[in-house]
Amino acid sequence: MSTTNHSPLPLEYEYDSDLSQWRVWDQQATRIADCDTGEQAALIVRAVNSHDALVKALQAMKRVATKNGLDGCGHVDCRNAMNGAREALAKAAPAERKV
Repeated sequence: MSTTNHSPLPLEYEYDSDLSQWRVWDQQATRIADCDTGEQAALIVRAVNSHDALVKALQAMKRVATKNGLDGCGHVDCRNAMNGAREALAKAAPAERKV
């Protein structure tokens, strides 16, 4: 199940020598972003392409921890892992649009 609503994945990037810019494209050849550096374009591509899988993995981790009583076990490593998972999932939730 996809947790995001965006252009078809995976995104790709390439350098446009005519414009001296890095461009990010979706699978329908729609330009998503123009970037000054390849590092910026690569970050966008990696973040977007991995988003759904990372959210799914964190949700699974949270389910397993809760099912096995590790959610509140008190061990600092369990607590830190669960807090990190919760924070990451909260950041991954769709942002409310400001009008």
